[in-house]
Amino acid sequence: MTQEKSPQKLAQKIKELETTLGELKAQQNTLKASEKLNRAAVDTAINGFAILDQGKIVSTNLRFLEIFGYDPHKKLVGTAFSKLVHPDDRNRINTIYRHKPGPQTEPSRYEFKGLRQDNQALDIEVVSIGIEFQKRPVSMIHLRDITLQKKAEKSLLRNTDQYRLFLNDLLDSSIVGLFIIDADYKVVWLNQTIESFFGLTRKDLIGKDKRQLVSTTSASIFQDAQTVMNRLLASYDANSFPDKFECHVLSAENRQSRWLEHWSQPIRSGLYAGGRIENYVDISDRKQAEQEQQNLQNQLQQAQKMEAIGTLAGGIAHDFNNLMMSIQGNVSLMLFNMDTAHPHFEKLKNIEKQIQSGTQLTSQLLGYARKGKYSPVPFNLNRMITETAATFNRTRRDITVHQELAPNLRAIEADQGQIEQLLLNLYVNAAEAMPEGGDLILRSKNVTHADMQDHLYNPKPGQYIQVMITDTGTGMDQETQDRIFDPFFTTKQMGRGTGLGLASVYGIIKGHGGYIDVASKKGIGTTISFYLPATDKDFQQRSDTIEDIATGKETILFVDDEKTVLAIGAEMLNKIGYTVLTAGSGKEAISIFEEKHADIDLVVLDMVMPGIGGGKVFDQIKKLEPDIKVLLSSGFSINGQATEILNRGCNGFIQKPFSMKELARKIREIIQSKERDS
Repeated sequence: MTQEKSPQKLAQKIKELETTLGELKAQQNTLKASEKLNRAAVDTAINGFAILDQGKIVSTNLRFLEIFGYDPHKKLVGTAFSKLVHPDDRNRINTIYRHKPGPQTEPSRYEFKGLRQDNQALDIEVVSIGIEFQKRPVSMIHLRDITLQKKAEKSLLRNTDQYRLFLNDLLDSSIVGLFIIDADYKVVWLNQTIESFFGLTRKDLIGKDKRQLVSTTSASIFQDAQTVMNRLLASYDANSFPDKFECHVLSAENRQSRWLEHWSQPIRSGLYAGGRIENYVDISDRKQAEQEQQNLQNQLQQAQKMEAIGTLAGGIAHDFNNLMMSIQGNVSLMLFNMDTAHPHFEKLKNIEKQIQSGTQLTSQLLGYARKGKYSPVPFNLNRMITETAATFNRTRRDITVHQELAPNLRAIEADQGQIEQLLLNLYVNAAEAMPEGGDLILRSKNVTHADMQDHLYNPKPGQYIQVMITDTGTGMDQETQDRIFDPFFTTKQMGRGTGLGLASVYGIIKGHGGYIDVASKKGIGTTISFYLPATDKDFQQRSDTIEDIATGKETILFVDDEKTVLAIGAEMLNKIGYTVLTAGSGKEAISIFEEKHADIDLVVLDMVMPGIGGGKVFDQIKKLEPDIKVLLSSGFSINGQATEILNRGCNGFIQKPFSMKELARKIREIIQSKERDS
């Protein structure tokens, strides 16, 4: 008979069971916590982790999903691992994981190209090992994204391969020519710049002794080979500092001339220790600039000399005009009321003509010495061509002048003195090309801008006159034609010409709104054509009739520091009816005007006077009497200071020497204009 357990033992057993159950629950909780901790550790790992069972995914961590671009909540359990492999590597990976993995003592490593969810390829490195999971043999893999690493490796390899090419390209594209010379003076390397400088290839130069290269090619390359050789040898011996010098080179290939600057430095270490790095820089532009600067300096000196001569010429012309003023004044007084039948009449008229010729000479001197605005008037250019040609032909009887002038040539509005000088310069230039004589053909005709369309310039629309001056001289080559209008350019021997003649022609033409060009052929001759704008104004006709001298009764203040001019001027004005007050200086003129300005109708004012000059006198008397009429008088031309005074309100200008008739006409014009204004 089985003895029943006592209640006490039963309770004890239950208590033991409860204790055991509590311990089991505690162990279970600890296990769950450990699993949770392990899971967290796996999910936060920097590498991807997965368990594969015959090629299918059993488990992954979050990093695995992140590498392949999947959502962290996406579960890939049961998905074929090959889905994450690029098609190029899929067969290889399937072969690895198709069979159950056997026990491995060492993990296997390999790489493959992966495929993200967005189909972007990436490089993956894998460490795989066979383990038992849930009593089944599986593969546990750790993988790492090495895409950036692979790119860096490829870039490094590519850069390493390309670095030498890049360095060579860099050195070849340098403006500095480079030689590497070894300790035995052999050329071991050079860049393409050296090839272009010397007109020789690497094949021509590599392995050659640089010293021998200079000496053997000196006749065709280095213009001063011995000097270059001495400097090179000196640079090879001086290993502590770079040596710099210039050399003149003619390319062996195309004979192109270059100036090169050379300097070299020693190589102190490496394969070519004891050798030299030679540098060459093309300084041809600098040398040309230096030459041009020297030319400009020479031109400046020439210009300064010409300016000094011009100043002297202007002074001589001024003083000469004052002298002729005395002669002209006396002649005018003698001719006043003289009958044409008087035995001295023709002689006095001849003296007056000679004074006019002298005036033309001083006008040319003043035009050379001074620059300023022109005094344009409408005139007949045909008549001026004929007159200047006759004057020129008297000096060169061995040149036959032919004239083919349009009978109906339009008028031009220009400064007659400037155009006369222009024509004479062109005649003289043509004569220089015909030292043994020849033919000078002068043509004129009416044209329009449409007739000038084939030229380099673009003329303004309108009517023009064309003048062509053709000689049968030596002609010019193209280089000379391109430069004939340049200032200071001349084909004459030293001291025979300034090179200003055609430059001044060009300036006069351009100043009048015209155009000029040249056509020439060596050994045949030259034609210079110029075009000037035509005008509809009637040109001023020259009259040989004797005009009556205009008289008057007004009071005139005559101011001049030359006593003879002052006396002659006063006597001429008295002869034609004027009351004359005279002043021999600027100070005296102001004093007289302050006292008697109410009685004075007009002032004839000399421009150049010692002490107070004409300009200051003009300003002072204008302050006292703003409406006073002033006729400016000078031995200089209207250009320069006279123009400035005229711009300040002076009423007219008369250039010495002037006749009684010219003085009377100018005074009446000004006084009558005052009467019209009032």
